[in-house]
Amino acid sequence: MADDLDGNVGTYGVGVDSGSDSESFELAEPEPVAPQKKGKGAAKAEAKAVKGDKNAKNPKKRKAETDGEELLEEQKRLKKKQKRKEEKKRKSKLIQEKKEAELSNPVQFQSAEGQSLHFFKIFKDNYGKDLSQIELESEQLPETCFAKPKRDEWKLEDLPFVLEELDDTILKPANKKEKKGAPKMVIVVPSAYRAIDVFKATEEFKKRGLKVGQFFAKHKKLEEQAFFLKNNVARVALGTPGRIQKLIEEGSLKTEDIKYLVVDMSRDAKTFTIMDIRTTRDDFFNLYNSHFKDRVKKNQTQIVYF
Repeated sequence: MADDLDGNVGTYGVGVDSGSDSESFELAEPEPVAPQKKGKGAAKAEAKAVKGDKNAKNPKKRKAETDGEELLEEQKRLKKKQKRKEEKKRKSKLIQEKKEAELSNPVQFQSAEGQSLHFFKIFKDNYGKDLSQIELESEQLPETCFAKPKRDEWKLEDLPFVLEELDDTILKPANKKEKKGAPKMVIVVPSAYRAIDVFKATEEFKKRGLKVGQFFAKHKKLEEQAFFLKNNVARVALGTPGRIQKLIEEGSLKTEDIKYLVVDMSRDAKTFTIMDIRTTRDDFFNLYNSHFKDRVKKNQTQIVYF
């Protein structure tokens, strides 16, 4: 038996002490394992966790860190707010510069090309959103659709003579061939108050025995204005776009002889024109699209900025 045990020592790693009756066992020691390296992310997370544990034990330090984070967030918020404010200020400045540029060179004094581009831009910016590119391009008018007086500048009191530069017959005595309710020119103004001012500037027509029709809604009944047109020859029809459209659709104001659609581009106390105010702009384009667009495209009527 002892021989068997001695012979199996190498196999089982078990030895028998010959000087003792008791058995003893000797186990082999395990090989040492090399420590694994931690990634940067894991190391940072562990460091943060340790720091958090320390801060949890130290409320004052944790509060100071929380206050610091809140302060940093507040600084970021204020920085973004300041950036938005500066951007708003920059845009406001650009708008103001653009307006000043327009004021220094009003569209009525620009070339026919400039007026054509202006008219198309107004239409595109306000009504072109739902149109296809082909439909939009069809709305652009050539330069020939715009007539410009010969003089470079004028005042309101010059109106009769500016109109005479466009049509040299406009101030000539009336003749029997002229039809009632069929003006040669239509002057579109933004408001009743402006219509009154412009009407005063047409005094030269009255001096020559000619009539100018004045059409707006304020204190004026549609029936009375229709009666005037049906019973008088008025070379010029002056009024707001909404009222002029009603008179055309009512049948009192005829468009067949209208050679010029004169658009009053004066600025009001807030520096707005007829094209800047949504209601008057919509009224104008409703009138234009319904009764003048086809005539303008066929060169039967020209647009005049005044």
